[in-house]
Amino acid sequence: LRSALATAVKESGQLIEEGHYDRALKSVLDFSTRCNQYFQQKAPWEKRSDENTTMYYSINAVAALAILIEPFLPFAANELWKQLSLKGSPAHHSWEDAGEFLLKPGHKIAEPRALIRKVEDTDIQRLQKAMASA
Repeated sequence: LRSALATAVKESGQLIEEGHYDRALKSVLDFSTRCNQYFQQKAPWEKRSDENTTMYYSINAVAALAILIEPFLPFAANELWKQLSLKGSPAHHSWEDAGEFLLKPGHKIAEPRALIRKVEDTDIQRLQKAMASA
């Protein structure tokens, strides 16, 4: 996971500097997918012997993702930061900070919540009706 993080930080940062924002975001999302795979493979809810290490790596990966998604989704990045019980905001950290493990073992986080609500078909229909009558 650490090498995937280093790659994501370097690659996405370089792509942003070159103005390839779509490819930079894809690089960040690819890292996010890798994080999810890591968590699912480690299954800390089943394999209690690796639970602390898995959670330590996973929570630090989420902190890194907050920094990496900040240019694209600042509201989601800030909400992640709050849920991790971190001070300030991810915007106050350098891009290179995303490659470091910022949280120490035993760090307490807030209750996790969904960052982005799924838009249902009924939501779209309601908005279409409202726009048609406006």
